[in-house]
Amino acid sequence: MDIEKIVNKYLGKVSPRVMAVVFKHIKPIPFVKKRIQKEYDGIMSNLENVVKPYKDRFVTFSHLPETGRDKGDIIKEMEELQSIEESKWKDGFASGAVYHGDDDHINFLNKVYAINSQSNPLHSDIWPSTAKYESEVVCMA
Repeated sequence: MDIEKIVNKYLGKVSPRVMAVVFKHIKPIPFVKKRIQKEYDGIMSNLENVVKPYKDRFVTFSHLPETGRDKGDIIKEMEELQSIEESKWKDGFASGAVYHGDDDHINFLNKVYAINSQSNPLHSDIWPSTAKYESEVVCMA
């Protein structure tokens, strides 16, 4: 229910401030409140399915498990998730989300990350190369 459209249809263009006051006063009316709740519930149920599409397919953890998971199982699950999601961007459904999808470039980035995965830019005394890389990128910008 789009109250603004209904009001605009019968009264012409109404100021957003006036609409806010009107909406504030009609929200408590039982049938309006029920309709708003129905719309909200529909949006939220759909949103949860979009944001958490794997909730019924994969185990989720809300806290650290008593015993650690097998590394192989973790890798297998991550590879399965990647294979599900990969087609979304490789088939062009992610404009602007993937900057360069070439496999050679991805392999290069994976190697770069592996080499630097333990560096911490907050400790340039231990990893001065990180400060070097950062300053070079800033100069290029």
